Amino acid sequence: MSKVTAIDRSKAGPRQPADVLERRSARLLRRLQAIAEPVIWLRADAGAGKSRLLESLRSKRLMPRFHGWELLDDPSPELLESALAAFAPESARDARLLIASRPHGATAEGLLRQQVYGRVAIVGADELFVGTQDVVSENDLALIADTGGWPMLVAAHLERRSSEIRELLPSFLLREVLPALPESWVAAAFAALTEPLSARVFEALGGQEVMPHPLMRYENDHWHLSGTWVKDALIELRRSTTALTPTVRARLRRFYASLAAPDRAIIELLDMGEPAEALEVFKNAGGAFFGCRHGYRELEPILRAFGPEWEQRVEELYLARLWLLIKSGKPREALLKLEDRHPGLPVDLRPLRLTQRAEAVLLRLEIALDIDEPPSLEVITSWGKLQSCLPAGDHIPRGLLFNAMAIGFLQTDSLVEAKRLAEEALAAYEAAGSPYLAHCMQLHLCDIALRQSRLADASRLLQQAEIALEVSGHAFNSEPAILVAFKSRIAFEEGRIEEDPEEIEPILHALLEGDSWPDLILRLAVHFVLMGYWRRGLRFALERLDQCVLTLSRRHGYFAHRKLALLRVRLMQVARHHAEADMLMEEYDIVPASGGSELLAVEEGLIRLRQAVVQERSRAMIGRLSETLAKRPQLEPRQRITIAILRAVAFQAQGSEALARRHLRLALREADAHNLVAVLLEDGEFLERLLPGFIAAPGPGNARLAQLATRVLRPLKSLPTAPFNSKARAGVSRQEHRVLSYVADGYTNKQIGRALTLSESTVKFHLRSLFKKLNVSSRSALADAARTCGIAT
Repeated sequence: MSKVTAIDRSKAGPRQPADVLERRSARLLRRLQAIAEPVIWLRADAGAGKSRLLESLRSKRLMPRFHGWELLDDPSPELLESALAAFAPESARDARLLIASRPHGATAEGLLRQQVYGRVAIVGADELFVGTQDVVSENDLALIADTGGWPMLVAAHLERRSSEIRELLPSFLLREVLPALPESWVAAAFAALTEPLSARVFEALGGQEVMPHPLMRYENDHWHLSGTWVKDALIELRRSTTALTPTVRARLRRFYASLAAPDRAIIELLDMGEPAEALEVFKNAGGAFFGCRHGYRELEPILRAFGPEWEQRVEELYLARLWLLIKSGKPREALLKLEDRHPGLPVDLRPLRLTQRAEAVLLRLEIALDIDEPPSLEVITSWGKLQSCLPAGDHIPRGLLFNAMAIGFLQTDSLVEAKRLAEEALAAYEAAGSPYLAHCMQLHLCDIALRQSRLADASRLLQQAEIALEVSGHAFNSEPAILVAFKSRIAFEEGRIEEDPEEIEPILHALLEGDSWPDLILRLAVHFVLMGYWRRGLRFALERLDQCVLTLSRRHGYFAHRKLALLRVRLMQVARHHAEADMLMEEYDIVPASGGSELLAVEEGLIRLRQAVVQERSRAMIGRLSETLAKRPQLEPRQRITIAILRAVAFQAQGSEALARRHLRLALREADAHNLVAVLLEDGEFLERLLPGFIAAPGPGNARLAQLATRVLRPLKSLPTAPFNSKARAGVSRQEHRVLSYVADGYTNKQIGRALTLSESTVKFHLRSLFKKLNVSSRSALADAARTCGIAT
């Protein structure tokens, strides 16, 4: 200690020992002097600092205080007997016989016999080790946490030999400590590497006696290993072939096989060099479906620990790897690996003659939903044949099969069949006791409920899915993003536009890298795009649509071209760019439809009907279109609402006010019954004409509908649409309004001309007229004035 340090300590108050070892020595000296028995036994294994303590007692500094004491360090049995026979404590009042030895062996047996006569006092390892009573600082606590209080390790740290002693510690434990312990206690120490041991487990592994060595400590009703250095050394020893005797290995195998968390058991068994036993635990815990049962985050380190060689040898590990690839957003890589081992697996199971493993075929079906063309209804139905080939009594693969079929039916918009199969899958997952898979299936059912406009059911299912995910603790990557997306979808349908996620890129990225079904991104695109339009305008909405198209094509290898093309047309209609919508529909009609679902046909018909109403086509044509749509089977509430609104507008244009009001009431009642507000906002262009008169005179029994109409009309004034009545106030013509909408969205004259099929000179002519009507002199001022008047955003 330097002189400066000594001076500083003196200024700080009474002098403290320099380190924890000095404080430990001072405590032990007081303890020794307080003992009345003539013989004192320092009883502990190697590393407890017994010899160091005896050396300090022999020093000149301490010799006067222990005058007459005889000190024996690990004496032979003969020397011990001689010392005990010759020692006559009555001849010297302060004399003592101080003996240091290990707790087992012939010397220990001799001292135990003396203890029977009350002549021997024991100072055990728990007193010899450095403890919290020797601590005066946070650094001391950290030192004890590292070393477990072993005096040998503490001394090495204080002497700056930490790296050296940690390197030597495994061999020291193997040579000096573990052989002195009963095998049951050695098994308990290695078992504690995995998790703290309850009293029951400790007794099963270590017997009834308390550990005679502070290798472990008892805290919070559990036994823990003492010190991270010791723990690291035992981990290294467990991997060796010499540290564990056959009996210890057998005890540990039984212990690991009984662990509630199989992933930990497998890792520990592999670490101790028991791959066959680890593989048995893996198979019993689900095998190929381990990730489905226990979580994919838990599966990753297991596959890493087994390594590629075991994956190639064992089919269950191989298939588990493929499920992990699919879950991680890598279906193409999974397909390549699957084809390498099982080439030519069928997707169409109608002519099923199964020669491959059913689990491998199930994987191929899952991949088909990701990157193949959408299968037909007949092909999806044929997948049900696989159920009889799956392991009997195993609910997980059966649930996965129903899950795959539900997704296939979702892709074809067969919602009734998809719902039935999703419920079957949920029942299978619940029977298997898997809250994580139940969470996934509740999300599918939530998606179906949203498509069927059952918002209350969707909210309930989403809440259940969130709880199930929390209970499982198995969130892997995309689950939180999917929950956010579903909450946003519900908010969208209820007209809570302000809850639109400002940035959807993180959500789409999570879906791209995670486990998402193709139709999910497509369904998210609908509300993400429209909400984006209402919040920030057309250009922003188109950017969002492009993001969704890109994500869908990257993630699943194809994208639903016709559905997304219709969404783009629909966006133009909501934005009141009907000329652009017409052009997009012409492009849409050029490519002949190959198949298609009933829902797609209805959406296409609604778009054509909307265009016919806007263009004020003949009453007969509008009537024919609307009647055809209304007779479609299984129309969803959203679709019925849209048809009723368009009929109301058409009848109003023809002067049939009574019929117009009748259909408007039908639309409002349907929307009110299902809490659907977004569908009304989407057709705000028409409702701006219809709602003011209805609110002014709703008629008897329609007060509630008038409140809904007022609720809808209020945000329409602030949404980025151009109200019809604002055109009249500003004197802006229809063509000028179209030009102005593009100016507000930041388009150049050339871009506007290309979009509207006008020459640049014609665009400039309209701009000059707009400058004059809105009393401005620049494009930016023109856009600001248009927003102020409600003509554009």
